[in-house]
Amino acid sequence: MSARAGDQVLVGATEVQVDWPEGWDAAVAERAQRLAADAKVSGPPLRPTPPPVTAVLLLHQRMGRKEDLDAFARRVTEAGMMAVRWDAPNHGARLIDESANSHWLQGNLANATDMYAQMTST
Repeated sequence: MSARAGDQVLVGATEVQVDWPEGWDAAVAERAQRLAADAKVSGPPLRPTPPPVTAVLLLHQRMGRKEDLDAFARRVTEAGMMAVRWDAPNHGARLIDESANSHWLQGNLANATDMYAQMTST
């Protein structure tokens, strides 16, 4: 299965948003045609190597979600790079317990543990 720009894909158990530059799929197809023509291949077409792409990993701020980065991801892809973003544990679509995102002065006695878990499990 191959992903298309804007698809939601699963990486392990995490849903990841993948965006890449417009025309990237066309560039892969064009490269496949050039490879086949250059090699004078007969039979099934060669599986092309995708052109090099710079991937930018985008992680939202605390209490945020991956959709908060839509505008920035759009600018990244307009600049010719791939944007990959996801919800941190207990944020956005992965929210389980909103109180776990609170500060310890707001009653979250496990704040330090929750912050550590977020950083090590992302």
